[in-house]
Amino acid sequence: MLTNVWQRSTRTAARIVSSDVAFGWLQRGLHTTLSARNLFERNVVRVFSSVNIPSKQDLDRLSERVEEIDRDLDHIIGRIERLTRRLERNNDALRPRL
Repeated sequence: MLTNVWQRSTRTAARIVSSDVAFGWLQRGLHTTLSARNLFERNVVRVFSSVNIPSKQDLDRLSERVEEIDRDLDHIIGRIERLTRRLERNNDALRPRL
């Protein structure tokens, strides 16, 4: 009996899904849902922006910028260390030996 109910439900669902009218309803419903979600997300960004709360995109850009600055600082520190070693070698070479 349960198998019979399952088979009938499956056939009914297949007929509904294959129906152009039902597919149109489904498509419009999905489109409306996605449009509402996009509108909601835009409004949340506007509200956050108006009260000076950064969005995820703002935080991602800030994070990328911090990483870039960190790489630049690492490069500068490396150059300073190389210059310091070179200066120490030059000072050692110029120091009179007794």
